[in-house]
Amino acid sequence: IYQANYVQVEALTGRSMVRCSLDVRNDSLQYLPVNAKDYRLWMARVNGEGVSPIALSDGSFGVPLERSVETLEGMTTLDVDLVLVADRAPWERKGQREMALVSFGAPVANLRWEIRLPPGFEAERTGGSAREDSGESTGETIVYASTSSEAARESWNRALQAYQENDFAAAQQYVDET
Repeated sequence: IYQANYVQVEALTGRSMVRCSLDVRNDSLQYLPVNAKDYRLWMARVNGEGVSPIALSDGSFGVPLERSVETLEGMTTLDVDLVLVADRAPWERKGQREMALVSFGAPVANLRWEIRLPPGFEAERTGGSAREDSGESTGETIVYASTSSEAARESWNRALQAYQENDFAAAQQYVDET
């Protein structure tokens, strides 16, 4: 995986939604193994087309991949988009919450993780190896690393807002736009 961009939004009710946008260079895998822990898959696309992941024996799932093509510029990349959701305990005014990324059965070269907390909440990183991108982080949004298309980001922001307001039909519509 050449580039992995995660945007994670947390709702006060405990619901969580993660969008993983991946640039994958594939020369051998039939499926990309995805370990989603307590998340369930809401949507999967490869190069803009909906795909049906398979369940793997270890409890993870596999996203079907085509092989990348070798060109004069190098290997072509596949655009893999995943949206996952989870229901957790509601947020408390004080305390700690552990967050972990969805992981893949392939190495990730570049990673960007943006976390959007419920309104009025702030967080600090207390462990792990991520470095905070202080240029993009604000009180309710924590960003780890860089890059994104403005139009896609704007549509995604609308989807996150709809999701936090429990308007799942509108959230799905905005996700389909990205």
